[in-house]
Amino acid sequence: MLYPFVPEHKELFASIKKSFEATHPGVAVEMIDLSTNYYDETKPRAITNTEADVLEIDSVFMDDFIAGRIQPLPKSLIPADGTMLPVAASAAQSDGVWYGVPHWACAHYLFFARGDPLGTATTLDDIEREIGANPPHGRGLLADLKGKLTLGELYVQAADEVHSPSTLDPNAVNALKRARILCEPKFCRSAEYHRIDGFYARQFADGGGRALLGYSERLYYVAQESHDIEVDVIPMSLAQRREARLAWVDSLAISKACVDRCLSDAAAFIQFATDRAQVEKGLISSATGLPRYVLPALEFFYTDAGFLARMPLYAKFRRGLDGAVPIRGRKLNATLSAIGRELDEHRLGN
Repeated sequence: MLYPFVPEHKELFASIKKSFEATHPGVAVEMIDLSTNYYDETKPRAITNTEADVLEIDSVFMDDFIAGRIQPLPKSLIPADGTMLPVAASAAQSDGVWYGVPHWACAHYLFFARGDPLGTATTLDDIEREIGANPPHGRGLLADLKGKLTLGELYVQAADEVHSPSTLDPNAVNALKRARILCEPKFCRSAEYHRIDGFYARQFADGGGRALLGYSERLYYVAQESHDIEVDVIPMSLAQRREARLAWVDSLAISKACVDRCLSDAAAFIQFATDRAQVEKGLISSATGLPRYVLPALEFFYTDAGFLARMPLYAKFRRGLDGAVPIRGRKLNATLSAIGRELDEHRLGN
């Protein structure tokens, strides 16, 4: 079971399966696609109610899975010191015990045309001064501020502490409202556009807004729409007081029920899927030839001069992960979903 929210994920899954089976005869891989319901714990085919030998776990679930569903890593899988981003290494451990091999990291960024003064912004205040409230068409912010999961993810980035929908952090709610005012007219709070993969990224590529708020992989859809725009990027945080950045990390872990031959096969698969060569291969979609712009957990991709010469934006993506702490906590996904629903239905308006 691999994390499905990467561009062209079916092609990536098929490539990993084919390559692994070719080098490990006698081991069959069944890929379970949870792209419809990975996070929705109330529905079938969520990661919380789907059984698999290998599970790729978002850090919002990690503490829940450590409590009952996954086993410590075999020694052969424990990453060597310094090979993983610090936030990734932190996300995959508990009390010094490794429970997963980090695969991808994720954080929010602001994208804009190269040379735009937004490149010097460091806070929401700076962005407000540049864009201004209720901007004219083509000069505003493009951001998906619709849906319980999306808003829950933005809320945790903005909040000083996370409790429940009944005790929302007023600073975080205010930050989301401030971002809403910066939005392009008729955008950001559209249920229709929320359901279309890459919609806001494509609007940005077509000149429909001055800046785009989203994860790094939004650039895949920008490139898919237009090869002409030269994009720059800065880390984007809605937090007003919290100094540390937050990041999500997806790690590959092994079910407690997987033992003996299953355990050795599972370990071999994780070793293969998180190997540097395989990760680098997965950064480019063979279907389109475009970079997926997902963020590997391996430190190599942010420090190697040869790689950065080919993919220079990764040095800037690294700034969004510097000093970051992983988003973790018991029942955190359910809490953020409930908070997102409250925001979506009652706090942010149309």
